[in-house]
Amino acid sequence: MDKIKNYLIDFAEGRVSVPDFLAYCESNPQVLDFLTEIAASSFKTVVVHKSVDEDGVPWYTPEELPFDAKLCIEENMKCGGTLGKYLNIHHQFSRVLISAFPEENITMDDTLGEKFSFMLNACPEYIGGPDVDFLLEDLMESLPENLSKTKKIKLYKERVKELFHIEPKKYPRWVQDPEWPLGEDGIPMKFIAQNRKKDGRYEACLFTEFIFEDIKTGKQITVEQLT
Repeated sequence: MDKIKNYLIDFAEGRVSVPDFLAYCESNPQVLDFLTEIAASSFKTVVVHKSVDEDGVPWYTPEELPFDAKLCIEENMKCGGTLGKYLNIHHQFSRVLISAFPEENITMDDTLGEKFSFMLNACPEYIGGPDVDFLLEDLMESLPENLSKTKKIKLYKERVKELFHIEPKKYPRWVQDPEWPLGEDGIPMKFIAQNRKKDGRYEACLFTEFIFEDIKTGKQITVEQLT
């Protein structure tokens, strides 16, 4: 148990990254079992249930369950950007560890929190998605260290709009989380237009089409989201 505990302390204090932690837990499930066992009754896992009413409008109902580390990961990985998912997992598990072992004086690493805060201020909310999250973080890491926070944010906004081919006032108004696609060469596609539609594919539900174009090949693809 000491080996697991020490590994978790390294994770909480930032010496183990979230991707490495998740990969390690895949082959060592006893780590998540340990976290579940040490969690006090005050810790809960929130599970969100999705349903659709008679008009096709989705409803999301949260439910608090006894803390379960594996379920916690599954729920956090369902939605939102990669950075936000990783931040939630690191924060929740670190809090469990700090509460269970106060004598260890664990100092939770806040690197992910600082990055998340920066992205909230610098990245337009309409830009994001599983395919492009790594580009957004790479762009953040490439900013000159000697710049002030204000200048970093300004420069980031300029670079991200250039990378995503954003024209003034022309960007997707997503109805769910952003799902910006990549072109064949790994470059973000250009947003062209969006249309709200209704047809038999989604029964009575309205949905929105988002049309993107590969700036290199001219090929267009459509992303669909239920309204």
